[in-house]
Amino acid sequence: MEKLNSSLITVTLSDDTYGALLLKVSEFYNTLKEDYSIECSHIMSDRFSKRAYYFAVLKKGPNVS
Repeated sequence: MEKLNSSLITVTLSDDTYGALLLKVSEFYNTLKEDYSIECSHIMSDRFSKRAYYFAVLKKGPNVS
């Protein structure tokens, strides 16, 4: 997790399988201590390295969906 400024952070997670990656993403959001809204997020699969990646930009504040 990397802070872009005081209210934005980037998240990058990866795993060997899509299912395992989804579990990591779920665990990450369950352990957040503060409220963040998702500005944008993407899941990408790399067939050469055989890994799945999750990228997101989060904004500090209540999640209003």
